[in-house]
Amino acid sequence: MHWIHELAGGLKFLHDRNIVHRDLKPGNLLLSVDHSTANLKITDFTFARFLEPGDMAVSMVGTPLYMAPEILFKQKYTEKADLWSVGVIIYQMLTGKLPFKGKTYLELMSNLRMDLTWPSWLEVSADMKDLVQSLLQKDANLRISWTEFFLHPSVNLGSVSGTGSGKASVKASVSILGDVAGLKELEDARNELQRLRKELADTKEELARVKVLGQQGEVEMDSVSVSFASCCTDVSDTMNSVVVTRKSAGEIKKEKELAIAKQEAAEREKQEKEKEREIEREVSDREKDSHIARLLAELAALKRENEIKDARLHAAVEASEKKAAEASAAEQVRADVERKLNDVRDRLISVASARVNDLGQLSAASSELQKERQVTTQLRAQVAELEKELEVWRLAAKLEAEETGVGASALRKFLK
Repeated sequence: MHWIHELAGGLKFLHDRNIVHRDLKPGNLLLSVDHSTANLKITDFTFARFLEPGDMAVSMVGTPLYMAPEILFKQKYTEKADLWSVGVIIYQMLTGKLPFKGKTYLELMSNLRMDLTWPSWLEVSADMKDLVQSLLQKDANLRISWTEFFLHPSVNLGSVSGTGSGKASVKASVSILGDVAGLKELEDARNELQRLRKELADTKEELARVKVLGQQGEVEMDSVSVSFASCCTDVSDTMNSVVVTRKSAGEIKKEKELAIAKQEAAEREKQEKEKEREIEREVSDREKDSHIARLLAELAALKRENEIKDARLHAAVEASEKKAAEASAAEQVRADVERKLNDVRDRLISVASARVNDLGQLSAASSELQKERQVTTQLRAQVAELEKELEVWRLAAKLEAEETGVGASALRKFLK
């Protein structure tokens, strides 16, 4: 509510001076300090102009997403166009998104034909919804007026007066930045023109009054002469001549005064017209200068946009070249890795071949060893047989010695 009240106060300051901003958006609203109670500052008066109540403008200026439908559809518009922008800003403050969006003009104009919707999660008062919906009326005739906006319960600027301390309080609470000085000079010039026109009208009225007085003087003089002639019919012709002479002198005096007054009025009217033409030329020149300034601002904006696009393109080219260099380096690394893998594979193949040869030799040696083991087993079997036979022979010799009575010593000698 604080920011809405601050914004309304600044707009009241502009509205009281018949100034339309024509580019109201969050980007042109600044805060005096980083605090929730900071003052709001309305900036960037590039497209601002004076627009009297009832007058209409035709220039298509502003930011499309915040532009009133009548401007977007290239129709004539009044000071109510700024009210639409205010409605978009308040809706965005409440919901965090725009009420009508579009990536292109055609998409935006198509979306503007849809009804306004509210997020289901949003909890907002009925007065605030009524304010936003009243501001976002696509038909400017159905849109609320500035007075209704300032007096709306959600805005509550009823205590802000249009003159005196009210204006001072609004001006103190909301700072208007930008090219207000030029607009003030233009306003002063128009006020001077209106003053001169009023003086010219007063001069014409005075001239008409002088003419009427001159005519009344002639009528009164005629009445006096007729009365004098009727009442003094017996006066001599000489006296009548004197009266006629006096009458002619009075008429001449009145005519001279009237001629002098006419000459002065004509001279003054000529001077006023010349001054009026000079002021109109000055106003026209200032309006042309303002238009040229707007065109220069648009050109500067286009240049900045082109510079940004060029910078982005340059960055994209650099990124592409960098990616190409990285890809080339990666390809080189891949080739090196592949070469090393081939070397390792060749070495593994040679080692495997050598191991296969060693395995063949081992297999042959194993076969020889097996044969030798078989021979050794046979020899051991033969030795065992011989040992058995020897034992038999020993037993037989022992028995025979016992039978024959051969001495033990002789038997041992035999056995050895």
